[in-house]
Amino acid sequence: MIPARLAHRARGVVAAPLWGVAALAVLAAAATPAGAGPGRPSDWDVLIPHLAIVDAVAFGDRLAGADDGGGLLLFDPADGSIETIDTIDGLLSLRAQVLATDAAGQLWVGTADAGIARLDPAGSILPITGLQAQLDVRALATDGSFVYYGGPAGAGRLVDALPEQTFTEDNGLVDDDVRAVAVQGARVWFGTAAGVSRFDPAANSLDTVVTGLGDLDVRALVSTPEGLVAGTPTGLYRLDESVPDSAVWVALTPALPIAVDDLAVSPEGALAVFSSPARVVLRDAGGSGWTDIVLPTGEIEARGVVFDAQGRLWVHGSTLTAGRIHGDRKAVFYDPDAGFSPTVRGLFGTLPRGFALDGGGGIWVGAFPVFDGLTHWRADGGVVAYDRRESGAGDGWMVGLKNAIARTRDGDLWVSTFTAGVTRMRPSLDDDPEAATYLHLEPDTSPLRTERVRRIAEDAAGRIWFLSSAEAVVGDLNVGIDILLDPQQPFDPSSWLKLTPSDSRLASGAMWDLDFESDTVVWLAMAGAIQRWDFSAGLQASRNDDLAWRTITRLPESSIGTELTVPRDIERGSDGRFWVATDGDGVFGFEVRSSALVLSSDVTQLRVSNFGISLLSDRARQVAIDARGDVWVATEAGLNRFRDRGGERAIDSWTDFLAFDSFGLADRFLPDVLSPLPGANLTGLTFDAERDEIYALGRGGVSRLRAGAIEAASGGDLEFGVYPNPLHADDDGVYVDDFEGEATVEVYNVLGVLMHTARAVRAGERVWDTRNLLGERVASGLYVVRLTVDGRTALRTLAVER
Repeated sequence: MIPARLAHRARGVVAAPLWGVAALAVLAAAATPAGAGPGRPSDWDVLIPHLAIVDAVAFGDRLAGADDGGGLLLFDPADGSIETIDTIDGLLSLRAQVLATDAAGQLWVGTADAGIARLDPAGSILPITGLQAQLDVRALATDGSFVYYGGPAGAGRLVDALPEQTFTEDNGLVDDDVRAVAVQGARVWFGTAAGVSRFDPAANSLDTVVTGLGDLDVRALVSTPEGLVAGTPTGLYRLDESVPDSAVWVALTPALPIAVDDLAVSPEGALAVFSSPARVVLRDAGGSGWTDIVLPTGEIEARGVVFDAQGRLWVHGSTLTAGRIHGDRKAVFYDPDAGFSPTVRGLFGTLPRGFALDGGGGIWVGAFPVFDGLTHWRADGGVVAYDRRESGAGDGWMVGLKNAIARTRDGDLWVSTFTAGVTRMRPSLDDDPEAATYLHLEPDTSPLRTERVRRIAEDAAGRIWFLSSAEAVVGDLNVGIDILLDPQQPFDPSSWLKLTPSDSRLASGAMWDLDFESDTVVWLAMAGAIQRWDFSAGLQASRNDDLAWRTITRLPESSIGTELTVPRDIERGSDGRFWVATDGDGVFGFEVRSSALVLSSDVTQLRVSNFGISLLSDRARQVAIDARGDVWVATEAGLNRFRDRGGERAIDSWTDFLAFDSFGLADRFLPDVLSPLPGANLTGLTFDAERDEIYALGRGGVSRLRAGAIEAASGGDLEFGVYPNPLHADDDGVYVDDFEGEATVEVYNVLGVLMHTARAVRAGERVWDTRNLLGERVASGLYVVRLTVDGRTALRTLAVER
């Protein structure tokens, strides 16, 4: 565990602030007692893509691969096993980009959006995020207790895992765009877009060495027995330092005039070169010539080269082989002598969009940019990709993003293809993709009048409702609702009913969501309004009946109510209360009285707040209501759960590191909101009532969270009071009350910095005199008080007014 306070140790060329806001948050999170947060990693599962290994390094007897979007893959060549390391295991980001190992056998991971992580051989992960203006790390090298890193905003050095120095153009770096780092002898070299800079730790100096380079765009640096070697778009260059103070680059012999993208050196000194897109050449230690390594054409997209601990050469990247089940790209290692490593099954594509429960404890997911199929994440953990067979021929997928999915009671999947219409897919009982059958509904060849279906749902009578997006409108195309009255006759025009604003009381043709109140009542969320339609008199008879429709454009329904510009989702709870997610105004919960307006007393609004309960973002995408009546909210910044237990209200929050940093959430949340979400920019949410599980679709994959396990792990709700609040200058301190047992109290400022801690506290005791850990009086402002009793934790905000 990392202590919540660390002494600042600054020395060298540039002394950077030791920890930024985000890093303080991570340290505080590391100091959080087990079970204190609203959810633990053991309560989560994730489905993420494993598309390509972009960097690799020998890690003990295994090969570690950086999987940009999928975390880490640890491959054992001896038995072919692959272990995955992701956010469940403690990574703050799945976007691993570059790897390095040190003499202690530790693995260092540079990510695209969360700095650096250190993985020790026992599996413990330490996040390091306080890299000044440098969360995007693209280059790493180690030297004893020092770790050097680089990226698009310069370079820096860690000492004992603490940021110590930074290197930029302002203090001598030739260019801030750092692509490679290498340690050669007692010095460190930074390859940039404008040449190479040399750092001498003994002299604490930076200078530039570019003489002789045929191209200043240095993409790779590696230390070899014959000296430092640089790779550029024009070939390989060796640094000649035979003349003191006059280092010069010379073309490596024999000449290899190819564009160099990656270099690797074996334990014996052999040099391997990778040139995009598909050339790998090898020179043995002390050898005088180059040998081309033959790659299987059309079967691998190479990204680089690596030697394992035994000196065996591997090419890494992704497979291109169209397999029977996993025909998409998969991260892979390739041995020219032995063939491919196994591949890791994961999400078919990236950026999940459409989804549906499978009725057996799993989920179907459609993702972008893979246009050709679905992923079936089964209850047993297995993953099957239903990829395209014969497009548009009645036996396979239509090409296009799978934007909406609905599973009907008969087990069929109705899947919208964003630019082409709808496919009905009937899976086989044994989950064999080649045994599935397909039926396509396109506006040109069927009565369906919508290309871009945004939402699909089945009503109690078995009718299928298709909501239009109102995009690329041509006449009634992509406007309103298409209702398939008889799914057994999808090509019969009499089986269809079309509703548009021009021929019904629909308030808009741009639809977002629907929910059925009963067998004959539906609620619709659309641009500018939510509507209730009672079609008990019949669909045709009630489509233009004013009494059958109710339109709500503001909540509450008054001149001071909030205008519903973009209601994204509507859900009805078991208590009859409705919840609406909006894109900008948070979430509304409301009751509908039979003959009255929705009044202020009937409305609950959840939104971003600096005081009390707060959503992560007002841009809510979807809501789901679980078996306890708790309201789950998917937002652009993460996942929230709203709990109302006998009038005591609270909001739990989950987000990832990128959102925590970029949205400035440290101002309102403690860092225990960091979670295994594979992407906080959520696009979908659904609740599996039978298994009490929540599925959240995010930027990088799908999360499955065991809602009931969280409730049990927390030991129930913990309540306490903090007073006086606000605290004034003449008050003698802060007291806590209204709880039972012995507690630990921690006080944080809004940046997540620990101000004070008190242990063995009982109700009614004074816990803080407003001094920080250095004994100084804190300034006026907002503070967070966290109280923990028997592993249960609750938070209260406290205002200090001097």
